[in-house]
Amino acid sequence: MTITFAPAEPQQQRAETSAVCSHQSYERSVHALCHHSGQYLTLEETNPDRVWLFREQHDFPGFKELDDRFQKAAHAREYQHLMWSEPALRGGALLAGGALMLYGAGLAWTRSGQWANLFEGVLIFTLLIVGSLGALVMLGAGVWQIQSRNELFHRQTLGQRPAVDDFPLFGSYLVEISEVYEQDLVNDRRKKPRLTSSMGKVVVKVTPEPEAPQTYQTYRRLYGAHRHAGVGTHLFAGAVALEGLKWIRFLSPVDYDHRIVLRQPVDEQFVVNGEPRREPVSFHTEYEVQSEAMRVHLGTPYERPVLSGTARPDGFDSYTLVITFTWAGRPAKLVLEECRLTIPPELGGIEYVEYGRRVEENGVVEALWRNIVVEPDHPLSLKVRFKQPLLGKGAPEKLHGSYRMMAATAISGIEVSPKRIWDALGRNLPEHLQPVISAVSVCKGQLEIQIALLAQEHEYVATERVQIDREPDSELVSQLTEILAQMGVSIQRIEEALPRLDPGGALQHQLRYWDILGRKYELQELAALDVHVVVSGRTGGQRVAAPPTFIDIRVRCLYDPRSPQIAERANHVCNAIAGKLDTLSGQAGASARVPASADGGNG
Repeated sequence: MTITFAPAEPQQQRAETSAVCSHQSYERSVHALCHHSGQYLTLEETNPDRVWLFREQHDFPGFKELDDRFQKAAHAREYQHLMWSEPALRGGALLAGGALMLYGAGLAWTRSGQWANLFEGVLIFTLLIVGSLGALVMLGAGVWQIQSRNELFHRQTLGQRPAVDDFPLFGSYLVEISEVYEQDLVNDRRKKPRLTSSMGKVVVKVTPEPEAPQTYQTYRRLYGAHRHAGVGTHLFAGAVALEGLKWIRFLSPVDYDHRIVLRQPVDEQFVVNGEPRREPVSFHTEYEVQSEAMRVHLGTPYERPVLSGTARPDGFDSYTLVITFTWAGRPAKLVLEECRLTIPPELGGIEYVEYGRRVEENGVVEALWRNIVVEPDHPLSLKVRFKQPLLGKGAPEKLHGSYRMMAATAISGIEVSPKRIWDALGRNLPEHLQPVISAVSVCKGQLEIQIALLAQEHEYVATERVQIDREPDSELVSQLTEILAQMGVSIQRIEEALPRLDPGGALQHQLRYWDILGRKYELQELAALDVHVVVSGRTGGQRVAAPPTFIDIRVRCLYDPRSPQIAERANHVCNAIAGKLDTLSGQAGASARVPASADGGNG
């Protein structure tokens, strides 16, 4: 009996390609984000008009510390606000004027021999001294204007409106992805279980840097006069691009259908009662996951559930119930946080619980398992043994319970890359502020196990492998089918594969393969045994010893856990066939039992 998540209805699939690409060239190599427009930019498209000489770019006039930080901000070409530096231009003019005055004084001095008398010489010399001193003052003032042009610009533009209206918030980033899936597991195939709920949430938390409160107070003091125009009413901390959205449907609009813009009113979380705080500022968006995400697609029409469970008696022991959980999703840490199974009084209580314990509360007895790690592609089996038989006449009709599993991944496939997080500058985060990204999926629901369905037939397979030191040929197959016929096996099909050269050997060797199917009817048990025999090997040469031939025997039957006789009969027939093969080895070569290639046991 297998408990699985309900198969999903066919739905149109989205493309799995990333939506992050340049808005101008559509290239995937995105380098930055324009902090004005939010456009994706490649390295060549970021600030294409370079800042040089006296041509500068300023985002926050009057606020030197913040403006200097934004010298590295990313801009698209149409949002670059370059301007000529007035202090630098004045400084250049003073330098040019001072240089010309010194040049004129030098020319006048070279003509000192033409001075008419002493009075004229003293007058001209005095003027040369004064002019030279004035030129030196102009040169010094020009150098100072150029060197201090940044401070002079912010002093002159104090109170002007900034280039962007939002207050830029810098800090450390934490991205948390959480998903919750609710699915009741039932072993009654007449009831079609379905995914009752599959919701997710992405939360981005930005912890302001230590200087953030002081920066905001200065920002508010300098630009408070423009608050009525929307300046400083919102904060901006960058953007986060989401990928792997094939099965995602957002419940609220997101930027470009894949991006979370970290923007909100400043007084929503950052400013409380007029004072800025260093508490984390949260941004979140919720989404719904399509049920197709709960299935691993192996290629149409092959698929299997991400999480499945089985419930069956433990072999031929009708006192022990085995509940098995199997994870087939992304490799990730999977923990069974809790599984409860209510034990009705008809089963007489619990003898033991493997990996768990017995609990009793308000007269209700339960088997409880907690905090058990489930390995990917390795089933977790939980056993509980009762004092009364599970399949007895007095057994209850149903068993009820609940489960809760946690996987350290997003089942939907949604993910966030550190390179897809941009700060208020439109740049990726620096090395010392790399974001912390985590994803958690919780699967929970109710368990319902129909006892009557546990009594239905199960599959049992017995296997053996025999090695014979002789070449595989038609004579060997004929002798094998004769043995099967003598044992009452009705041959249904014999197929031979086309011989082919051994890719790992010489040209004189050929690989041979026969597939034999048959059925043996057990009249006493009113059951049938399916017999499957595979003969495989390769031919040898005249000077080479006969290579071994392998004969794999597989006997399959359906059985009732309360009646193991037919399974025992399958073991007996499988061993008898293997034993009869000794007659073949007696005619040529020798035979030996080797470990079976197929797994036997309960299905």
